[in-house]
Amino acid sequence: MSVQINVRTSEALVKKIDAAVKEGLYRNRSDAVNQALLLLSRQYEMGLIEKRMKALAEKNAGKYNATDAVIRSHEEED
Repeated sequence: MSVQINVRTSEALVKKIDAAVKEGLYRNRSDAVNQALLLLSRQYEMGLIEKRMKALAEKNAGKYNATDAVIRSHEEED
């Protein structure tokens, strides 16, 4: 299911999006904005994992354990 949102942005940014669409990088404005939002959400998720990794490192006296951070990340999603 898709949800419509309203976004205000600068004319300059819209021109850049339109140029990317015209060059064939995206099918339309919506596709371009959806791809940008997907990248933003992935960046957010990576930030959460990094935050968990830092917390684990502090808890484990500086021992970095990426596996535990990813496992906890998935457990919290379930």
